[in-house]
Amino acid sequence: MAAGLLAAALSNRGAPAAAGNATAAPGGAAAEVVAYARAQVGKPYLWGAAGPGAFDCSGLVMAAYAAAGDLVFFPGALQPGESPPGHVGVVVDPARHLMIDAYGTGAGVEYDTYGLASSKPGLSRPWGFTDPAWGP
Repeated sequence: MAAGLLAAALSNRGAPAAAGNATAAPGGAAAEVVAYARAQVGKPYLWGAAGPGAFDCSGLVMAAYAAAGDLVFFPGALQPGESPPGHVGVVVDPARHLMIDAYGTGAGVEYDTYGLASSKPGLSRPWGFTDPAWGP
């Protein structure tokens, strides 16, 4: 499965995730997004930062998509009972629930899992997922 954007109202957290590579390489802009995110692994977390020396979660995703020339925001209204996304990251291997994110202070930009019992708090199931197969 190809990589893409995880825009998630993610909700539960646990142990650190294992790093790894995607099982199938994405193409086009998605490949550029993933390559940019991978190049940032190890950089520190700083709330409100969008690079190049540090990132928060949304700053990392925004910079990755901007580097690929494919940053698009869709306006929309939350439905009754919905919450805005609490965390975002770049999914690099959906089959293994693996993403690159800037989780918070002390974590930096790293590989994390989402949606698993061992995932960090707040990294449960995705709220939205952009499949690169739908794009150019």
